[in-house]
Amino acid sequence: MLRTTSARHLLIVILTLPLTLFAQNLPTDTSSLFAGSGVCANCHSSDGSIMMENNKDISPPTTWRSSMMANAAKDPVWQAKVMAENQDNPALQAIIEDKCTTCHAPLGRTQAIYDGADGYTFDEAMGSALALDGVSCTLCHQIQADNLGTEASYSGGYEIGDEHVIYGPYQNIFPNPMINQSGFTPTYGEHIRDSELCGTCHTLFTPYVDNNGNIAGEFPEQTPYLEWENSDYPGEGIECQTCHVPETTTPQDISTMPPWHTETHTPFGKHELAGANMTMLGLIQDNLSELGITATDAQFDETLGHTSAMLQRAASLHGSYELIGDTLVVDVEVRSRTGHKLPTGIPLRRMWLHVTARDEAGNVLFESGEWDGEGRIPDEDTPYEVHRNRIDAEDEVQIYEGVMGDVDNERTWTLLRAGQYLKDNRIPPRGFDIDHENYDDTGIFGRARFDRNFNRATGPQTTGVDIVQYRMPAAATVEIELVMQTLNPRFIDDLLTHTGDKVDQFAGMYAEAGNEPYQLAEIEISLSPTHRSTDSSEPPMRARNLRVYPNPANASSILGYELPYAQQVTLQLYTVNGRLVQTIHQGAQRAGEHAVSLNINGLSSGIYLARMSGQTWQAAERFVVLK
Repeated sequence: MLRTTSARHLLIVILTLPLTLFAQNLPTDTSSLFAGSGVCANCHSSDGSIMMENNKDISPPTTWRSSMMANAAKDPVWQAKVMAENQDNPALQAIIEDKCTTCHAPLGRTQAIYDGADGYTFDEAMGSALALDGVSCTLCHQIQADNLGTEASYSGGYEIGDEHVIYGPYQNIFPNPMINQSGFTPTYGEHIRDSELCGTCHTLFTPYVDNNGNIAGEFPEQTPYLEWENSDYPGEGIECQTCHVPETTTPQDISTMPPWHTETHTPFGKHELAGANMTMLGLIQDNLSELGITATDAQFDETLGHTSAMLQRAASLHGSYELIGDTLVVDVEVRSRTGHKLPTGIPLRRMWLHVTARDEAGNVLFESGEWDGEGRIPDEDTPYEVHRNRIDAEDEVQIYEGVMGDVDNERTWTLLRAGQYLKDNRIPPRGFDIDHENYDDTGIFGRARFDRNFNRATGPQTTGVDIVQYRMPAAATVEIELVMQTLNPRFIDDLLTHTGDKVDQFAGMYAEAGNEPYQLAEIEISLSPTHRSTDSSEPPMRARNLRVYPNPANASSILGYELPYAQQVTLQLYTVNGRLVQTIHQGAQRAGEHAVSLNINGLSSGIYLARMSGQTWQAAERFVVLK
């Protein structure tokens, strides 16, 4: 679309308006390697006619600037944690600050190392506009492909050259406008769409110390990229960017310069970079001026919306039940729908099941996993809640988390003391294999390793599923929700035992923000009077690990499940509206694992239910048919 010169001049005027109108301006500082995001925004911001979708600005500077990546160096919990780690390990302050700024303030730290420095300090980062630009445009788009996917690239081992080459996803581009405007040369780089690019910082090994303060080894502090490698997702062509930089196929003109050009590109990656950190996004939004944030309140609303949508896609719940005498037995299946562990990243976050049973009048008969106004679980064990495959009492809770341990096998919140996982029952991605080469760094630890219903193999692949059995009084309804919390309150308790201006700043902001968990999924089970048994000695007859694989279904899909005892079962397919379309099996079946071919001939595209039922139980699994 042809744009007038006046429209371009209007854009430049908008970009230089006073800070009070649009929060703080994007930096336009430059160094021998980098340029601030404001330099890129001069040409790659929408002028109202380009990079628009559904009347919304989807240009990279607009969608990126309110992300956690853009605010990586200004993140107040990160700043406070660096100060706390320094206080706990003063002799290692230089190592701590250089390690932490490598990925949180990469433009400043990379430039310093290029200029001959041995390391980079926190104070240097706080005084540099480029460092405070976070994970910015000229960082990611200058990363070279040579060492990606290798150990050398992990923990911020990305390689940046001094050729001023900007890698992008498009071929046959006209480079002169970018060269003239910024001094950088755009070129095609296939790796810009690869997970290996993200893996440079999202595979982080940190040193840990023994009781004498000596470095004793390295700890896999976060490994989303390695977890993704050990999953079905690479084979399905699903990269990190598939979810975190979602593409639109609507052709997009990506630059306001030169004003006469009409070139468009497709697909276009929207730099939403949404993750799961609703808590910190909200806290930063509430303190834009104090933290020097370059995004507006409205832009944070957009990012919070994308993040909420990401959370809603992260997991699913399924439930089956039977009544044995006066005891209601409910099997809750938690299924990860992510390409890495859930929850993933730094082990300060957690996820848990909240299960509530009520009678016909709505009175609570049983509740596991409730929380208080501070986001604490009152019944949580100390030092941590063990993994459970069966819950019989209200003070037992299924919490999914990574628990860091020191050299004395004690829980620690200090990263420089973390040398092992005492517990890691974060739910792995579908296809996660204990024989994979990455397993040593991404393993399952604690009781979950011996739970036959945790990531149990059904057919040729592992499931990315956990099944927890709840036993409770007979009830009319059971409400089940899966919630996530990005800052464990016990971590905050430890953090606030430290001192310093950044700790105090975070403490004040956190006190105002709160720490409510966010819901990932919920279901409600209404008990049918026909599914009751009067024989209290009757053994459980439920099917376990009911699963359609692959899903969406194709001609080779199977329905896998396990029967604990030989029994009479009925296996049927229904539309999502409850219309019966097929009866696959009706009659006796042996105990053990089963894999039944799924016949999708004659089924139109849509969502279906595979439903199994026995005399006193039923279970269902959704699957998709695409034709």
